[in-house]
Amino acid sequence: MPTDGGSTVAVSANVHDMDGMVPALQTPEATALEESHGVIQPISSFVES
Repeated sequence: MPTDGGSTVAVSANVHDMDGMVPALQTPEATALEESHGVIQPISSFVES
């Protein structure tokens, strides 16, 4: 967590298959993993092309 008390963090990933990544993040398994790690919805994605 940020030291300033905020709740925003950044994660960087080099994804070669965005068409596969988006549905993979919407599975019940992915949701369960996110919840177990304390992820707070919504998740924002920024794509550089």
